[in-house]
Amino acid sequence: MSMSPNHRRPSLRCRLAGAVLLTAAGCAKPPEPAATPAPAADGTHPTDAIVFREVAEASGISFRHDASEGQYFIVEEMGPGGALFDADGDGDLDLYLVQGGRIPGTAIGVVRPNRFYRNDGAGMFTDETEGSGAGDTGYGMGCAAADYDNDGDVDLYVTNVGPDVLLANDGTGRFTDVTESVGLGAAGFSTSAAFTDYDGDGHLDLYVAVYIAWTPAVEATAPAPRGEPDYRNPIAYPPGQDRLYRARGDGTFEDVTDTAGVGGRPFYGLGVVSADFDHDQDADIFVANDHQANFLWRNEGDGTFREVAMEAGCAYNGDGQPEAGMGIVCEDVDRDGDFDLLLMHFSGETNTFYRNEGGLFTDDTRVSRLADFGVADTGFGAGWLDADLDTEFELFIANGAVNRPPVPIIPDEPYAERNRLLAFNDTGRFEDITTRSGSGLELAAMSRGALFGDIDEDGDVDIVVTNNRGPVHVLRNETRTGRHWLAVRAVGVASNRDAIGAIVRAEIGDRVTRRLVTRHDSYCSSRDPRVHFGLGAARTADVTIAWPSGRVDDFGPLAADRVHVLREGDGTPVTLAGDPSVPANPAVAVDAVDVLRERAERQRQRGAWLEAALTLERAVAAAGDVPAEATAQLHRDLGDSYLKLRDYTRAAAALGRAYEIFAAIRGRRDVRTAIALSEWSTALSKEGRLGDAERGVREALAILEEQTGADSIFAATARRDLAAVLVSQNRLEAARDEYTFALELYERHLGVTHAMTRDIARSLDAVRGVLEQRQR
Repeated sequence: MSMSPNHRRPSLRCRLAGAVLLTAAGCAKPPEPAATPAPAADGTHPTDAIVFREVAEASGISFRHDASEGQYFIVEEMGPGGALFDADGDGDLDLYLVQGGRIPGTAIGVVRPNRFYRNDGAGMFTDETEGSGAGDTGYGMGCAAADYDNDGDVDLYVTNVGPDVLLANDGTGRFTDVTESVGLGAAGFSTSAAFTDYDGDGHLDLYVAVYIAWTPAVEATAPAPRGEPDYRNPIAYPPGQDRLYRARGDGTFEDVTDTAGVGGRPFYGLGVVSADFDHDQDADIFVANDHQANFLWRNEGDGTFREVAMEAGCAYNGDGQPEAGMGIVCEDVDRDGDFDLLLMHFSGETNTFYRNEGGLFTDDTRVSRLADFGVADTGFGAGWLDADLDTEFELFIANGAVNRPPVPIIPDEPYAERNRLLAFNDTGRFEDITTRSGSGLELAAMSRGALFGDIDEDGDVDIVVTNNRGPVHVLRNETRTGRHWLAVRAVGVASNRDAIGAIVRAEIGDRVTRRLVTRHDSYCSSRDPRVHFGLGAARTADVTIAWPSGRVDDFGPLAADRVHVLREGDGTPVTLAGDPSVPANPAVAVDAVDVLRERAERQRQRGAWLEAALTLERAVAAAGDVPAEATAQLHRDLGDSYLKLRDYTRAAAALGRAYEIFAAIRGRRDVRTAIALSEWSTALSKEGRLGDAERGVREALAILEEQTGADSIFAATARRDLAAVLVSQNRLEAARDEYTFALELYERHLGVTHAMTRDIARSLDAVRGVLEQRQR
């Protein structure tokens, strides 16, 4: 036959805006159930209970945030954040805390510097701000820590109301303000920022979220429910324009906001995270916007971005409503190989769980029971961690109001709220465990940032919570379960030195956990870049790293209960099936084809055809061009999924490829090859290629009759397909004859084909009805 399956396939990226939104689960807002503490009988915690205790003062940290509050300016309530980072290269986590102070453009408040605390390695801190150069005195919001110049030490980008600041580290924990010399420092109301290598050149670029176009002149107050003054809704202010800076590779940056396609979209940006959400081997950027649609900036691979949150299903919640996006959490929590998103929101709204299905998102807030918890909270910073090292995730959320509640938790602190800890189990459901997780979670404050890392080097993850107009809280993890752990510090060589964007995959027994290397999610904060895994009872884990450069290294089994520093190129390289000269796609290399196939089958079983098609596209890419029956079956399933979506061009291309693979393996006169040819021909008829379709299905029928007999069930199926093609050609008499013959054959095999028999009978009845109408 002179048919080609390589008919041009349109881009997968163009999707109807509501494709996912209309199928997503909505966010219910039921009343919160009363939490029930579960202490041990002697008043202590059970040996396997999660325990957090607040130890800031005992750890030498006396920081208290000063917002210069009282004017009810919106800048007062949005900070602060901070950073956990290794300032001096000694292997432990130091702490940077952002301060408020004097409100810009006014004489209100006292000028106060940010604070830098050095860790002694055991979780005791000393304030070394004086003389360190770290004490920026801007009205601070947040901090993004990263080795921006690839010189081996961690630098600090501080977001301010006013000019931002870049503090370059000399490697000993002494900093120099290099903002102007490197091309940064634009003034605005910046909030979260994230370093990411979006152009894949090994140098970290920078995205900065800008909240509003603020000056003191735009301020006013709004009445609270009982008449007291209160803060205004942010949409009463003009929105800010986010900024994107590209690293030139020489330690300087250029503003590419407009040329990269990010400009001209002023919104209310608060949270930022960067990851490869669609598995095309480049870094995308997600922005949580307050009271407006979120942004998903899809990297086009040519230095530009396209905003696709609507078509990807993460602009609005499952009810199609915008929410007050604040903090963001990004992890592969359902262990299916792509990075899911969880957004923190305003009181009266749920936090929202967007499950990633190959680049398209589904709002699983209700399904996961996240909607059952925290509707009365206002969430900001957050993060996933394995607090008790049992290999399952917990979610910590830092809460603090932005408007006066009708009934405050603490009368003298009306904006204070309690933070929350949720367990996420293998069923994909959340459970609130706040009240049985230690005294550190009993505190109420106006919390903002949440920073995660092992500050006392005891093998578990601690949490630093930054509080507006209050003291910082250091929640030391004192959980004692006897379980094991493993941490990985990834060091890039061809990739950026921080390895931001790498994927660390750990096989722990029969469980696979993938974690993203990043410093920047949560809210206005930076966390420990070391990737931490709870191992349960396991004493080793097999670790693979997919680097941003495209290289994939297998480091084999690594011992538990230690931090492993793994350099790019030191592991055994992993390549995909197919041409070994083609750079491996990290996301696909990390995801086994079998995992993708099984996920697609689950999606197909529940009728999620679009998600299944995208998953199968990834599986096909992973399988490469090696002729194998399993690969042919992937193409066959992909074609069937596209048929269900009525995307006949893609269906024909996929089924045509399946036919080619079967023909290469089995020969063109084989039964399985002929079945594939018949299926492909049916898709061609749907696409409108009726001549090719008829020739193909008749050839398939001839082969099947030759190989299996004219009365076989295979021949019956081919005659059914031929009848369908003839109907498409409006040759109804001929179609009737073929349907009649097919029905007779199916009735002979009724015991196993009852459902198909009914389908053929219905088709035959329809054709007969049309013919009868013509005769009348």
